[in-house]
Amino acid sequence: MNREDYKYYKEIERLGLQIECPYIIDEEFELVAFRFTYNAEIDETDFIPQALKPNCPRRSYHDEISECNDYGISLFDDYIKAREVYKNFAPIVKLKLGYKCLASSSVNNKDGMRTPTNNSGHFNLHELKDVRLELKFNHIEYL
Repeated sequence: MNREDYKYYKEIERLGLQIECPYIIDEEFELVAFRFTYNAEIDETDFIPQALKPNCPRRSYHDEISECNDYGISLFDDYIKAREVYKNFAPIVKLKLGYKCLASSSVNNKDGMRTPTNNSGHFNLHELKDVRLELKFNHIEYL
């Protein structure tokens, strides 16, 4: 797989990062992933990377890995951990993010490449060009 195969490769290329972004690991995986969404009816707006969301204030990054990962889709590998992360958001953060629902789907290396999972079950998925995650994910509950 080449970096040119990723959906947001052109946008990432313009950043001029000194690191390999996304970092390509030849690893097969399949897991059930969870995603915060805006509404029960899931559409493409639920799968815009943080760095490309309109009217979203730009973050200041402490490193290039974080900047790179903002072009991936934020997911969780565990239902309980995803709920816990949302529960622990401050009210103002919940308001600014605008998420109201939780959705899930099976994802695998045919959808993209993933970052390592952190302690809260969070990882980023760098989608491949022809992937449409909004067609795979299903609403499971309101947050």
